Amino acid sequence: MARKPTAGSLASSLFAVGVALVVTVVLLGFGSGSWTDALHAVFLQPIANQYYFGNMISLMGFLLLASLGIVIAFRGGLYNLGGE
Repeated sequence: MARKPTAGSLASSLFAVGVALVVTVVLLGFGSGSWTDALHAVFLQPIANQYYFGNMISLMGFLLLASLGIVIAFRGGLYNLGGE
């Protein structure tokens, strides 16, 4: 039986995404010489050009396929994915 998402699960997911964005911005700020150029390269440049956007979509397919496999395994009750 599928669980229905609740407001608490949505809020915790949005909080996790927000924390990840803040950590990314802080690490880019400390690790780069020009933090504005680094933020532009990470967040805006992939959607600024069709070529960059196509590459992003192309590489994202492999990550989505791998995450879908893990979700299916976890939903089936398999928590050991073959690690010796």
